[in-house]
Amino acid sequence: MKQEPVSPSPESFAAVPSQFLVCDVPDMAHILEGVRGTQAGPYFRFGHTLLPAATVAGMRLLDVGGGGGGWAVHAREKGWDVTVVDASPGRLGCAMALGFSTLRHDLNLPLPFPEASFGAAVMVEVLEHIPMAERLLAETARILRPGGAVVFTTPNNAYYKRRLRALQGRSPDDEGVHFRFFVRKKLSRMVESAGLRISERNSYGTIPLLDRILLRRRRGLSRRLVAVPVGLEALLADRFVWRLERTS
Repeated sequence: MKQEPVSPSPESFAAVPSQFLVCDVPDMAHILEGVRGTQAGPYFRFGHTLLPAATVAGMRLLDVGGGGGGWAVHAREKGWDVTVVDASPGRLGCAMALGFSTLRHDLNLPLPFPEASFGAAVMVEVLEHIPMAERLLAETARILRPGGAVVFTTPNNAYYKRRLRALQGRSPDDEGVHFRFFVRKKLSRMVESAGLRISERNSYGTIPLLDRILLRRRRGLSRRLVAVPVGLEALLADRFVWRLERTS
């Protein structure tokens, strides 16, 4: 008999910041606006091509910390049967309104799914919010089939602008909402320890000086984000954008 995953009791969410526990669900017009906003954003623009299409009908994908549903919609368009897991009742309400299976769960805890039960996963701008980040990476690897892919993004704390911020005596951006701060070497080791490997990269950032010169010439433009060469990723990537794969 198939066992359905069991969500923790409400008391289990005591350590989750209150901003992630909002219960209000917007109307459908606002939900769809949120989907469009996600798909217009840089995390999506640089990462969406890293998600492979489902090769067989009914193949399952886990959207870890699914946000406004933009990634879940994209995965469904690629043939995946999507389940969204999140701590936020409001976000899960949006996902349910869009027709997705959902589970409320504290991502610091083990994922309540059998081993190798998903063909792929999405974890976009999530890991930095999770104190137990190593466990979440390992759990994501566990629930993937061998060779299963994860589209993964997270901020690079060694990005040159954040280094300048530290030299100015300023704290990391998003401190108090971001609990973990990653650099490439450490994060790569974490990925390997979890049983994953980096199979493709499309990390992005801005180019020092050139970006500033272009802005001076064309006032009113936002900074231009570009894909960063792998050799310069540790310094110039604002966000790591990687496809990970389960190694065995």
